[in-house]
Amino acid sequence: MLAVIITQPACSRNVKIIVRQFIIQLGKLGRLVIDFVARTVHNGGVVSHLTPKELELLRYLTQHANQAVSHRELLQAVWGPDYGDQVDYLRVFIRSLRKKIEVNPDKPVFITTEPWVGYRFNLPEGHN
Repeated sequence: MLAVIITQPACSRNVKIIVRQFIIQLGKLGRLVIDFVARTVHNGGVVSHLTPKELELLRYLTQHANQAVSHRELLQAVWGPDYGDQVDYLRVFIRSLRKKIEVNPDKPVFITTEPWVGYRFNLPEGHN
């Protein structure tokens, strides 16, 4: 079972807290819970803490679930407008995230590479 919880903290009383929750039966993959408030990933009973950049990167990918997101877009969204070409930064952080959320990081299911484009956070059909 997968539960992805995406939250944006309220910056003022006029800002709504946005919460989207996905619960997906995944069979052999076990259980994965991404908690953006606590900055943790629970994967099959193992709890991993997310660094601030991992948190921002994972949040951005899950907010654009099932969409290919370009390297440049991810870099600029997470690191800022001056970081459009530093793809090596992105590769390091994607690898780290895969180790925390994937059953087999070498054969990712959730965060997949879109060749020559960027990355995609995949949710099974019917759970958009």
